[in-house]
Amino acid sequence: DILMELVKPYLHLIPFPNSKVSEELCTFNTQLLSTLTICRYGLDLKFMAFIMDTSETSVQRIFNGWVIFLATVFNRLDLIPADGYLLHKMPNAFIKTGHGRTDIIIDATEFKFQIASNFELCGLMFPITRTQPQGKL
Repeated sequence: DILMELVKPYLHLIPFPNSKVSEELCTFNTQLLSTLTICRYGLDLKFMAFIMDTSETSVQRIFNGWVIFLATVFNRLDLIPADGYLLHKMPNAFIKTGHGRTDIIIDATEFKFQIASNFELCGLMFPITRTQPQGKL
C-alpha cells in the first residue's frame, strides 16, 4: 500500500506500448501485486495468468511495463545514508573488528529467473567466453 501511494501520481507513465492493458483489465493494485509476486517467487507467467484469469500475453505486458516503471522510479532514489548514520547503527563488535569505516551495506539477495528451453536463446542470456590459445599462425 505504501509503495502504491508513492507511485500513484505517476501511474500514467507506465509503458504499455501497443497494448490494451489498462485498469479495466485489472486494477493498478493487482498489477503491482502480481509484478512483485512474480519477482519474489519467480512464478511462471502462465501460472500468474491462470491466477489473474487473463492471458499470458497480458501478464507479460503488465510485468514488463511495471518493471520498467519501477526501475525508473527506484533509480531516481538516493539511497546513500547520511554521514554518521551507519556508524551510529553499527554494532560495537563490528566496529572493533575494523569495519567502522563502512560507507554502505549492500544486500546480497539472490533472484531466481526462468531459463529459456531453447539452447541458443539460453546462450544469448548466459554467454560463454572462450579464450583462444595464443600461438603462431
